[in-house]
Amino acid sequence: MRYAVRVRVGATGEPGVIERALDEVMEELVHLAEVDARFADPAIGADFGGGMVEFALTVDAEEGYAVPVALAAIRSAIHKAGGGTQAWPTFPPAEAIEAKLVGSGA
Repeated sequence: MRYAVRVRVGATGEPGVIERALDEVMEELVHLAEVDARFADPAIGADFGGGMVEFALTVDAEEGYAVPVALAAIRSAIHKAGGGTQAWPTFPPAEAIEAKLVGSGA
């Protein structure tokens, strides 16, 4: 099944540094979508004033696995871009993670 997953997390640091880091994370997510058919449509949004970043990714996964698969992909992209995810996830899941069924996949 295909799910649209959104994850909102806090980001700390100078907005310019965060923006450059997010550009690198986006490159990694785009690459992942190119090489792994389970992933599509990566997107990143940021509210630098509020210190929030939202990641979006479409994931092909079995029921109940879309969020863990998306979280692993996003975390991997952050690490590959040189970022850290200490104590991942430290955000309240009920408020920060959303997965919606968007199709049955291939």
